[in-house]
Amino acid sequence: HFDSFLWGVVTVFQVLTGENWNTVMYDAMRATGWQASIFFIVVMIVGQYFILNLCLSILMMNFDRHHQLLQEVERRPSKTHFFLQALKDTTKASRGRILARLTQLRSQPTADNVRQIE
Repeated sequence: HFDSFLWGVVTVFQVLTGENWNTVMYDAMRATGWQASIFFIVVMIVGQYFILNLCLSILMMNFDRHHQLLQEVERRPSKTHFFLQALKDTTKASRGRILARLTQLRSQPTADNVRQIE
């Protein structure tokens, strides 16, 4: 399994993925002795630690990116926000007139009405 550098890398990758790694360890123990088991256990512990950290860093990076996107969206005021704020500031009588006018403008969309809505 470790006859060349390329096969050594492939074997370590196989051990890190957990694919039949115990068979590779037993083959290495038969070829070199019981000390090979120490090597494989160290490779498993250290390798799994690095793989876990890699996955967690990717996950945390995506969470951070999503959090920044949400903050950006919350900071940017929308047209609906301004309309609702203006609607809150008006009296009840004028609210009715505003809503009636908006309903009228939306039911008959023309170029002039679209400009008035915007």
